[in-house]
Amino acid sequence: MTTALVVSRYFPNDSRTVGVHQRLGTQVQALAKVVDRVDCLFLQPVDRRYAAQEIQEHEARLRRLWSPAVWIRVAPTLVDDEPPTLWQRRGRGVFDFHAQRIARPASTAAACDAVSAAVDGRPDIILAHRLSSMCVLMALARQAPEKTRRAPLFFDLDDIEHVSWSRRLLHDPGWPAERLQLLHVPRLMLAEIQA
Repeated sequence: MTTALVVSRYFPNDSRTVGVHQRLGTQVQALAKVVDRVDCLFLQPVDRRYAAQEIQEHEARLRRLWSPAVWIRVAPTLVDDEPPTLWQRRGRGVFDFHAQRIARPASTAAACDAVSAAVDGRPDIILAHRLSSMCVLMALARQAPEKTRRAPLFFDLDDIEHVSWSRRLLHDPGWPAERLQLLHVPRLMLAEIQA
């Protein structure tokens, strides 16, 4: 049996039609045409827990919506707390991509452990849905490179938000000092290239 692993931070936990969920659904449907099973690992905030019955209901809904080959796991691993100091919130991201707002919530040992456990299932294909999920696989590749080399790894960059964020900061910052966040852009672009 061939399997695909999809890692995402965007759990479609309701029936609303949101563009990011539509894009993910299209990718899962495409994967389901070439593999027998699609395991979706959704990384969620630590304070958001689902009962087993809720997970089963979501899985049944996603099977109807996307493909009968879909299986889901939800891992409450994301910590979205704001760092206490201005330097930790804004300055570190200039030098460390994992300190930026897009990557910081998933830069936890629990997220890396959850993805590592999913990769231990030896999927035939891995899809990282967006940069916020790919950062966990990048961290796993540094810790255990043999794990991420077992299967082809595909990455949905979907960088339009980064482009619009950069343009907004350049042309219409919310406050004068907000423009300093443009200093994060080179490290963000480097992370995209490395991914």
